[in-house]
This record gives sequence, C-alpha cells and structure tokens, in this order.
Amino acid sequence: MSGLSSILLQCLLIAGLAAIFYVVLIRPQQQRLRRHRGMLDNLRSGDRIATVGGLVGTIMRTDGDDFLVVEIAPGVEIMITRKSVDITLDEASVHAIAEAASDR
Repeated sequence: MSGLSSILLQCLLIAGLAAIFYVVLIRPQQQRLRRHRGMLDNLRSGDRIATVGGLVGTIMRTDGDDFLVVEIAPGVEIMITRKSVDITLDEASVHAIAEAASDR
C-alpha cells in the first residue's frame, strides 16, 4: 500500500509542478503575444511607433497587409514590416524620447 501511495504522491507532485510552470511562464507569454498581435492588427496612419530596432516614427500609410511606410524624420520615409513594430507611443513618450535625444 505504501508503494502505491508513493507513486500517487510523485504523480501529484509532477502535476503540481506542471500547473505552476504553466501559470508562471506559459500563460503570461501567450497573453503578451495576443496583446501584441492585436496592437499590430490595429496600426493606422498617424500612429506613433517604435520598432524593435529602436527607430521611432509616424506611420504615413500601409503598403499591403505586411508593410508600413514610416516617417522617421521630416521628409525621410522608410518601409518596414508590420512585425518589426514593437510598441505604439503616446505623446508623453514621444516628448520624453525627443528630450533624451536632444540632451546628447
């Protein structure tokens, strides 16, 4: 009888660790990915963005489903993939970035 309870205890321990692993690591990552996909799907002209490469600019227009034309300086436009957008920026973030750049 003690052998059976020992096996049952080990199975419960493994199941508990798997549940903790799921709640702590997997589920939060899935939620982050879902939010990021939603943000990418809702990008529009005029949105201020930052790319994963560190470029900051304004979306001028979309070029198909996968590409965006972004103005990174007055009169300077580049084409990037939609997937390279990291975050959208609000006005306070844009001003903070501009101030940090001017301090250098």
